Amino acid sequence: MLLELLTWHQITPAYVDFMLVFGMQTHAKDLLFGGFRANLRIKPAHAISSIAALGRSGRQYELCYTLKSVSYSQQSDSYSIRQSAFYHRFDVMRGNTLWIVTKGGEDLHHRFKELTGKESARQMFTHRDDCFRSSLSAHLAFCYWSTEDWHGYIRHMETMVSQYTDMALLGHRGEGDSYEIYTGRNIQQLQIWHEKVCDVIAVLDSNVEVISSMAAFYRNLQAKNNFPLKDSSREDVDDFVEELYMIISSSKLQISRAKSLRQRTMERSELTFFSTDIIKYQGDNGSGSGTFSSTAMTRWLQVTIPLTVVTLLAAQVLKTRATVQAITKSKSPANNAEKGVRHEVNWRTRAWLRIRDLPLQSCFADSHAGRNHSSATQVV
Repeated sequence: MLLELLTWHQITPAYVDFMLVFGMQTHAKDLLFGGFRANLRIKPAHAISSIAALGRSGRQYELCYTLKSVSYSQQSDSYSIRQSAFYHRFDVMRGNTLWIVTKGGEDLHHRFKELTGKESARQMFTHRDDCFRSSLSAHLAFCYWSTEDWHGYIRHMETMVSQYTDMALLGHRGEGDSYEIYTGRNIQQLQIWHEKVCDVIAVLDSNVEVISSMAAFYRNLQAKNNFPLKDSSREDVDDFVEELYMIISSSKLQISRAKSLRQRTMERSELTFFSTDIIKYQGDNGSGSGTFSSTAMTRWLQVTIPLTVVTLLAAQVLKTRATVQAITKSKSPANNAEKGVRHEVNWRTRAWLRIRDLPLQSCFADSHAGRNHSSATQVV
């Protein structure tokens, strides 16, 4: 049945890839798989593929994309991320519109029926421009669906992280105050919440990319000279893109909030991990009474001793390597040749200085001898 439906409407294979992630499963798979695909065929030359009997002019555009939202279950008191795949095709000459929506549940089906009810259908599909305008309204309805209840889900995660880590943050402040000893299970639960926060950030980023691509597609479509509705749909496209940007801004605010929660979860996970001290003093009255944790001491030694050994070995290896490089450099032929040239230059310099000093010394000797001779003559 599905194969016949997709073949009859000539659905692009990209949408089939989006549909393959759906099915009965315990945990959500391919949660981050999705995207935005578009195919634009509005030139007059594309009319060669028209099928008049089916009301297809051949000049059309089609796009498919995925969006994700979060839903709350009262039975299990938990949140879960739900994804949907959308296919849309619009005939720019006849105004025919095709929608295929893949999602678990019927909430989007009911919303689309309300949007295209009997009373409003007469006004939304009487003319080609009205059909185009109604398709933009459907896109907006699906995009707004992708923004629902993220605030509640992030607030729920903030509450859970606070419940697990507030005691480690506030600590024991006085005699008689309550305290909690954290175990490995608490660390595991915090890690689970950290991964959920990371999934929320990735999903919201994916929604922002899809909605941004949709806005860019319709901006580009409205600028095409071959688009028959270029002039009549200018204001509709402007309003549509502006509203998409508002949805993007709202999603980015939730992303910033989720990133802040991710950083807080990481910091409190480290705080919780090191909150089990080796010695815990139960009071601040200076009595010195406390409890010794052999398990904490063992864990501390298991971490510090290997790190110390690795650090010392690395330092020794680096020192040995530096010594070997220095010895190798001193014994290299280039270095020896350089030393030979240096010795030769020094020897030649000293020899030149000796030769240069000889005439000067001879002059001094002759002058000294002359003075002695004249002195002797005067005495005589």
